[in-house]
Amino acid sequence: MSTLQDILSDFNGELNRDDCPQERAIAFVNRAVMRVQRTLRVPSMERSRLILAQGEMTYVTVPDDLLEMIDVFSSTTCQDRSRPLDRKAFRQIVELPKLGAPSAYARVGSTLHFRGAIPNGGSVLLHYYGSVDRLQDLSDTNAFSLSCPDLLTYGALKYAGLWCDHPSTQTWEDTFVGILGDVQGQTIAMENSGGPSAIQPLYPLD
Repeated sequence: MSTLQDILSDFNGELNRDDCPQERAIAFVNRAVMRVQRTLRVPSMERSRLILAQGEMTYVTVPDDLLEMIDVFSSTTCQDRSRPLDRKAFRQIVELPKLGAPSAYARVGSTLHFRGAIPNGGSVLLHYYGSVDRLQDLSDTNAFSLSCPDLLTYGALKYAGLWCDHPSTQTWEDTFVGILGDVQGQTIAMENSGGPSAIQPLYPLD
């Protein structure tokens, strides 16, 4: 568990230069955040959003923080049990029956379309991976700083190394890739064993 200040402390200790302003270092950390979230999918990135139907609902707008959809569920009434919807291409769902409860959805741009309608009083539950907050204030934390702060440290160091042509740039990149693989493997093992959704940092940052 680390704040932005903790990550910057480790970053500066490894970089060992006095010409990298804090503002630039924070930018490197947030570039690392963006890089990690393009690849990594961990439980702390999971989100859910319940959308209630106001009248008949044939589509919903995806959340602004959506990275990847996991599951979509629909129900026709508040007492009705949620049913998972199959993901299909839009050209496939237009061939499905228009009447009755939806059985599938298709994403078109920022919208999820259903074939059939969810009636008034029904709902759609979106289960998805969402984007991770940027780190701005020194006391800030996010999903990655809490679970794998070393990944952000070495990701930021790689960008810093490119900026200042540091001889350790490739070593930092190799370390980043190694930690990323370990975190991914730990996540897969955790999912298979039904373990808790917290991931502990893999490498000490002494």
